[in-house]
Amino acid sequence: MFLVLQFPFSDARRFISTETNRLDVPAWPLANAGREFVRSFGQVRRRWRGGVEEWPGENLYCATNRALRFAPPLTRQRLDITATGLEPASIFQRFFSDGGAVSRLELGFSAKTSNGASALEGSDCLQLIGWCYAIQALIPSANGLAKSCELLDSAPILARRYLTSTTRKIAGKVAYTEPFWFVEREPLLLIEFANKEVASLPKFSTTAMDLPEVGIRLHHCWINRRGRLLPVWFLKVQAGTDRGVLRRLRIHLFRLHAERECLRGILNLVAQKKIIVTPRTESSDELQSYLLKSVQLLSSRVSYGFEQSRLLELAQGFHDVVEPGERQTLLSQLSKIRKNILRNIAEFTRPNDISAVSPVHVIARTVVVGNVGKIGGDVMTDYTVTISGNNNTVGDMVVAEKIQNSFNKAEASKASSGQKENLAKLHQQILELTKQLPPDKARQVAGDLESFTSEVTSPSPRRKWYELSAEGLIEAAKTVATMVGPVTTTVKAILSVIAAAA
Repeated sequence: MFLVLQFPFSDARRFISTETNRLDVPAWPLANAGREFVRSFGQVRRRWRGGVEEWPGENLYCATNRALRFAPPLTRQRLDITATGLEPASIFQRFFSDGGAVSRLELGFSAKTSNGASALEGSDCLQLIGWCYAIQALIPSANGLAKSCELLDSAPILARRYLTSTTRKIAGKVAYTEPFWFVEREPLLLIEFANKEVASLPKFSTTAMDLPEVGIRLHHCWINRRGRLLPVWFLKVQAGTDRGVLRRLRIHLFRLHAERECLRGILNLVAQKKIIVTPRTESSDELQSYLLKSVQLLSSRVSYGFEQSRLLELAQGFHDVVEPGERQTLLSQLSKIRKNILRNIAEFTRPNDISAVSPVHVIARTVVVGNVGKIGGDVMTDYTVTISGNNNTVGDMVVAEKIQNSFNKAEASKASSGQKENLAKLHQQILELTKQLPPDKARQVAGDLESFTSEVTSPSPRRKWYELSAEGLIEAAKTVATMVGPVTTTVKAILSVIAAAA
């Protein structure tokens, strides 16, 4: 079994107009392996299997042997799970940087199964996840003292240490820095296993990608670790798995997570007015270039050979791109950037509508309840959407989530009781409509319903946006003769209430 724990870090220094005294070496992503190094971290090295064509900067990393070590040694730390016979060992510690906003630390482990040991069940997987985050680490400091902590708590300490290590010294002392210049983001855990190693996954794990032609199946779930909702990917490999595709998929998952987490960090700094946008300055030009590239990457349905829309839907989960209440401030702060970039940011930062969180230890979006099965058998094929107390079965999780989230938003809004009845009727109609549409079209219609509901229940509905979504709903209904009349009538009834209130 192979496990990788990733800690992303957002680096805002290129977007700060004042002098940050950031060191120019290593010259990421084209650092000089074997010659350049990060002070108090380690030497730049070349990845022995090289990089990948799809993602630049994967061929070089910085060793972290001077910044973090396991104490006591990993082989002596108790792997406290019910299943016996797992022998943990450290494989690698790698720090990557793209030279701009995105950095990440990746820690690789193995957990070898002893002969005769039973395959892990879902509850064992939970204990294994808990063990990964609870590994005891030792982080040396500049004054010679070392800080002992669990891995989950190590990222803020490492962020401060890296910021100090990559800042010039003036008169023998490290120049002034601000803590927000280099900040840790939420971690990601990936567990790769063979069929004989894991019998079943934790409850609420969701199938994200199935590639039988190359022997790979990917699952996703969220865990609650000390009040933090953290993502976990489960990557099942079979005999004859294409190792090249497997490696590219792992790197793709790590890069997507780091890119999104760092974008969240930078956007929130803009919203908090810690990054100030000043047109026609080098720092603002750098910011706009970064925002354009990052949003385009994270908005693409297909990226670097992988269908990533499903991956992003699951990975985004509970975490809005911008903190609640700060989106309007963000857009105001960015009002002077290029209009095409501003439009992309406005669309990309629309909030997720997650109405509830399950009390169970491992959670997914619990507005949808699915059937859970063994890895080798059926997996979560039926999902329940509850509208006005009525349970409906839907075969597509994305459609189910979007409709349920949209209905919950309508119910929680300040709309009149009559308008809520109209919206409930529309949600039931669209749900029935999606059952008669191809999967891609069904997801698109469910997305239109989300957008429509968000606009008509907002304090200041924007006519352009709700009319566009309404048109999409009616056009989709026209493909099913029995649905076009009811959907059109209900949409017009909702719009008439909006018009009367204008």
